[in-house]
Amino acid sequence: MLRNPLGRCPSQKLLAIASRGGPSGRRGCGWPAVSASISERQSPSGHGRFLAPCAQSIRFSSRFSSGPSPAIGLELHVQLASDSKLFSPARPPAPDQDSNTSLALFDAATPGTQPLLSPDCLRLALVASLALECKINPKTSFDRKHYFYPDLPAGYQITQHYSPIASGGKVQITPDDGADRTFEVQITQLQLEQDTGKSLTDPLFPDQTLIDLNRSGVALIEIVTGPDLRTAKEASIFVRKIQSILRFAGVTKGNMEQGSLRCDLNVSVSLPESSIQGARCEVKNVNGFGHIEHAIDYEITRQTALLAQGEKIGMETRGFNVAQRKTFRLRDKETQNDYRYMPDPDIPPILIPPAILDRLKSLVPELPQAISRRLQESYGLSRMTAEVLMMVGSERIDDLADVGCGVRYFERAMDGGRSQVAEGQTMANWITHELLGLLSKAGLRFVECPIHPEEFSELVGSVSKGSLLRPMAREILSETITNPRLSLSERLKERLQDKKEAPNPESAAQKLAQEIIADMPKEVALIRNGHPQIIAKLVGEGMRRSRKSVDPRLLRTALEVFLLPVTTSDESSANNT
Repeated sequence: MLRNPLGRCPSQKLLAIASRGGPSGRRGCGWPAVSASISERQSPSGHGRFLAPCAQSIRFSSRFSSGPSPAIGLELHVQLASDSKLFSPARPPAPDQDSNTSLALFDAATPGTQPLLSPDCLRLALVASLALECKINPKTSFDRKHYFYPDLPAGYQITQHYSPIASGGKVQITPDDGADRTFEVQITQLQLEQDTGKSLTDPLFPDQTLIDLNRSGVALIEIVTGPDLRTAKEASIFVRKIQSILRFAGVTKGNMEQGSLRCDLNVSVSLPESSIQGARCEVKNVNGFGHIEHAIDYEITRQTALLAQGEKIGMETRGFNVAQRKTFRLRDKETQNDYRYMPDPDIPPILIPPAILDRLKSLVPELPQAISRRLQESYGLSRMTAEVLMMVGSERIDDLADVGCGVRYFERAMDGGRSQVAEGQTMANWITHELLGLLSKAGLRFVECPIHPEEFSELVGSVSKGSLLRPMAREILSETITNPRLSLSERLKERLQDKKEAPNPESAAQKLAQEIIADMPKEVALIRNGHPQIIAKLVGEGMRRSRKSVDPRLLRTALEVFLLPVTTSDESSANNT
């Protein structure tokens, strides 16, 4: 693997390519102060001025009888879970990999190197297209998108402008997803493209921009939507759904915090009765669902305020300040002609015959909507429980084999104990409430769970049959997770054997009550002097001593018989209740 192929490196692994500051178009803002409800201040990052909503709400002119009408479209950049980059054999970098240690000569634009398309990347792009119900073009080709930036060593990016791999897809959003309405988001285009390098800073070289080419050439698909979204919440819901679909399809890990799913936001606002209509403003590289909502909400507020004052909104590219939850101006929006697209002469067109598509369709894994429906129909789960099971382990995906681990665990547990557990909902509740809670308490992710599904099924089945109390089952779970050297099955066998050799439950409760009364004279005296509520303390002590093997209701009854005055049957029933 080549290290630092561009030569001199001032900081071992980082390349000093350009002095800090960039083109003059990146500095300054030029937005006027438009109303009393908008304040202007200097960005702490030096990117220009911000337009920040004040505490006072925006006041619309009386001539606008209806509110703003936002139109939101997204461009998602999804890193494919391939073993190589798009046009080179280099592996995609790990999140914590040293700079410039995962690239080939082609990724550094070394003269004389040529691109070689990865078949695996093409396959994953086709699977993504099928999962999003896109129409796959029988002939697709690659183009060069020219622009000059330090982290783009070739001076162009290989993408698909004229003949993308797919178009015309759709994703349906419903109230079941958390939206306030049912609608479809159109996928206007899905294309393969290279990722670029990354510009970095280093305190040792404050006047230089350092370049890491690890990410250069990594395979991406860009998913472009129509302006079908109306609110920040809808945009966040849509991105979550895309993430889930592509993860279950085996296309991407989709970890936004690691950059394998990045989002550009296109936001425009119109006021129905205004002669001045909004223009599309693009907010670049927003990572995180909360950040998506904050950026869109800010843009809607900002653009609405400008329109309400009769100001014209120009097309521009903006960034997002995470700390301040505000967007800031980067540059005027570039037109397509500026990129000087041209077919890449080194990559021939790709023909995709119907036979290949038919085979791929049969290999597309079961997608989230179908999984949820099957769980509800086959196991009687509620929709909410099915969704929770599918989300288990999705907070961060390190291996695509982890996707859907909660569903697989549930189904294996059900298959292992179908005769013992009558309802799937019972098993699912044990997984989502008890097991997940104990794993979280132990600092373990679900994929690190030391308990096999078949063993878990045996435990839940013992509780369902009444041979094991729920508190004891929780204790066995906790002990196994904390100290997995002894398996759950072995612990369960020991507890059931102890219970089998023990006297009948009533006798065991009475014997334990007598021991507690003898060992806790102060509490006993208080109870007999008119403080019956202290019995709860004795019950807790009994559960601790018996390791929760005694029924707490039977123990309470035995203690009341020994300690409380004789009452009528009605009073006794009331006390037991």
